Amino acid sequence: MLTSIGCLLVSVLLSGDSETIYVPDDYVTIQAAIDASNNGDLIVIYNGFYPEYNINTGGKAIAIVGSNIRNNGNDEVVIDAQGQGSVFVFDSGETTSTNLATLVITGGSATRGGGIYCNDSSPGIYDCTIRNNAASLYGGGVYLDNSSAASFYGCTIQSNTAEGMGGGIYASGDAQIAFSEVSNNGAVDKGGGIRCYNSNTLITNSLISDNGSEDGGAIATDGGTPTVTNCTIKANESAGGGGGLYCNGGIVTITNCDFQENLASINGGGVNSTGAGSIIATDCEFNLNQASNAGGGVFVGETRGPTDSSMTSCTFYLNGAMWGGGAALIGYDAAFNACTFGGTTLLGDSLGNSAQRGGALYFIGSSGDIMDTSFLYNTSTSDGGAVYLTSSSTPAISGCSFYGNDAGDDGGAVAAHSSSDATLTDCLVRYNTASNAGGGVYILEANPSMTNCNLVSNSAVIGGGVYASSPIRDGDRGLFYGVLTSCKLCANSPTHVSGPVDNGGGNVQPDLSGNGLVTTNDLVMLLDAWADRGAPAGDPDVNFDGSDNIIDLIDLLKNWGACWDE
Repeated sequence: MLTSIGCLLVSVLLSGDSETIYVPDDYVTIQAAIDASNNGDLIVIYNGFYPEYNINTGGKAIAIVGSNIRNNGNDEVVIDAQGQGSVFVFDSGETTSTNLATLVITGGSATRGGGIYCNDSSPGIYDCTIRNNAASLYGGGVYLDNSSAASFYGCTIQSNTAEGMGGGIYASGDAQIAFSEVSNNGAVDKGGGIRCYNSNTLITNSLISDNGSEDGGAIATDGGTPTVTNCTIKANESAGGGGGLYCNGGIVTITNCDFQENLASINGGGVNSTGAGSIIATDCEFNLNQASNAGGGVFVGETRGPTDSSMTSCTFYLNGAMWGGGAALIGYDAAFNACTFGGTTLLGDSLGNSAQRGGALYFIGSSGDIMDTSFLYNTSTSDGGAVYLTSSSTPAISGCSFYGNDAGDDGGAVAAHSSSDATLTDCLVRYNTASNAGGGVYILEANPSMTNCNLVSNSAVIGGGVYASSPIRDGDRGLFYGVLTSCKLCANSPTHVSGPVDNGGGNVQPDLSGNGLVTTNDLVMLLDAWADRGAPAGDPDVNFDGSDNIIDLIDLLKNWGACWDE
């Protein structure tokens, strides 16, 4: 019987003077049936095995549809080229009026396009299985050249190989791939599943899994503006960069996609944007991806693309790498807006990202905006439980929350090294820990600034809230240290601040009892201190001005309640 897609094609084509040709009843071979057909005809192929290759539709507007209506022990319509060439060839300007449906296309072997070869042609391929084909160069399953814009709807593209690029599909034209599965394909070079070159390919509502290549285990792009929407990209692997997606040029737009369990042997377990490439990701999830070097979830680096990469409303859970478990930026700017790095399950298990440095984010010589983003329960074995900055990285971090992150050495939430003069504004830094210094923020030879931030209940051996190393004088930059302005510091252990951190004014430490709450206990402590001395002196000093007076009382009352209120 015909599938729903096949029935739709029949209903469209069987009009006017169209005819239906049956294989093998009317013609023994598919090619003979095509040669006898006219525009608008339908060729129905009964289930069975057809050893044919280089089947060419000759530019005819026809539909070739498989049917398993006959009870002959074979449930599929299998067209096997037996290694003699491509299975189908479209090279006569075919349009979407030329269609294949419900066929198994297999056994093809060619330089380009083992299963299907398209040159300046755009057929529609529906509900077909394209499997076990090979190319010695490009497009083991499918090859689309020049202005070819073929459509694939409801297809399975599986177990194809290319010795060059595009194990499943190679598209230098603009393909449309929807409601399809691209799985278990492999390429020696780029694009184990799909390779897009100067292409505006659209991939929607599809599963791309278990593919492998040198770069771009699932998808590799170079040039053009490919779009990937509502897709699951899972368990793909690259020996180089981009286990899930590798962008080496152009702009790739990714929306509502799930990158899971992808692996890169170098950079970018989920996504790698490098060279002249940029990625724009929105509402995506990056979970359980791994990179041996940098960027477990996402890697952006090396040279600048046509626009800065950005991630908006994306989540990063349980990704891992040596540098930047969630994401890594190396010599390249990117923006993170309303993202979430880490968290916990309903049972309290951590979903945090992990790395040697920068459990969630790693910046080296990079900038960009990090806005309204949450960092929860990320870990590093060395510095920067959530964020690690080095080599003059200067991101603007605003409206962010750092909670429960942990560093094996320094900087439970943030570690800023080597002239990384970042800005933190309106951030909450709470319950972060470091095994050595800077439970909240660690500063080494850098001058970051913190304004209107709350640092609450962070802990380390030294400098529970903020730790700054001894300043080093530089002829151009003066002293390296951090600046705190209008910040609230509560219940950090053992001290709020250690080292030469500059007081920019307006800072307060109203939680005299150290429990994270400003209550009557703190008020009584302040008044008792005054009463014991007979007059205000210098301790406790709520506002860091060197004396305790009526201004300390006012500042304490102004900050009444929980220290972490935003």
